[in-house]
Amino acid sequence: MNDEQIAKLYDQALVIESNGDYVAGELDPVKFAKLVAEQKREWVGLTYEDMIEVWNKLYKERTDVMPLPTTFAKAIEAKLKEKNNG
Repeated sequence: MNDEQIAKLYDQALVIESNGDYVAGELDPVKFAKLVAEQKREWVGLTYEDMIEVWNKLYKERTDVMPLPTTFAKAIEAKLKEKNNG
């Protein structure tokens, strides 16, 4: 969630009170928490090209080493975190 989306949720969670010329807004923390929780992030997976990119960064020019599955798995995990803002 980016700053703009958070600001929209904040605005939606404001309780507006007006008395004549003065308008005040106070955040309803429960409403804000519910709005944030309702936001669904769409999972972004890796394309075939992403996987090949990760593999090539690790092993393309390294013919002297046997690729370790755990090394590749950690690199894939890092790429997924990068694509999913996290």
